[in-house]
Amino acid sequence: MPSESRLKWTKVVWLNAVMVCGIWLGFWSSHQSLSAQATSRIAIFFLAFFNMLFFVVQPRLAHASLEEGVRRNQYREFCTVLSERPVITALLFMQLWGAARSLASVITILRTYDSDYVRAMPNPGSINFRLIAASVSMILVGLIWLIGAVGVWQAYKWAWWLSLFLNGLASATTIALQVLMRDQFLVDVLSTGAVLLLLLPSTRRVFRQLESK
Repeated sequence: MPSESRLKWTKVVWLNAVMVCGIWLGFWSSHQSLSAQATSRIAIFFLAFFNMLFFVVQPRLAHASLEEGVRRNQYREFCTVLSERPVITALLFMQLWGAARSLASVITILRTYDSDYVRAMPNPGSINFRLIAASVSMILVGLIWLIGAVGVWQAYKWAWWLSLFLNGLASATTIALQVLMRDQFLVDVLSTGAVLLLLLPSTRRVFRQLESK
């Protein structure tokens, strides 16, 4: 059993590494310059979509083919998987959105690192060091959001707490900024909605019931 688990995780790591390389090559060879937000959202949700296809939908299709003798459409099955647990799906989307925002920050920082603006500064070396440190920090934050997304899909109790912390922090920060800067709308609607959704008794019951199975 442990060997099967290691084999599965090895497959997950290598498949995602290949997909990340493919995404990077796709953006690198593209003649269109997308915004950091668009690039990050395409990358994160592309990874999530194909992970769902390979590790959630395909096993269900194989089981249906073997046990029931029927061949199901993978995209219809994908929609079925998402619709079976709407609360978990909504929270998964919010976690992935948070990861995409972190990746967008990393892309923005890296683009600034190689900009003429930084090179024209009197101390570009010091500024670049700070930019690298900031990008590493945002990469770690993005990984935490992704870990939370995986945990939410598995309905782990620790993922409920992690999601509450991440979304609560994002929501509280933007609400505080909104109070200070009332001429702009800065409230993070998704994070605030995620906090409210997580605190619902029905949502907490979903996590307890799924975790106990």
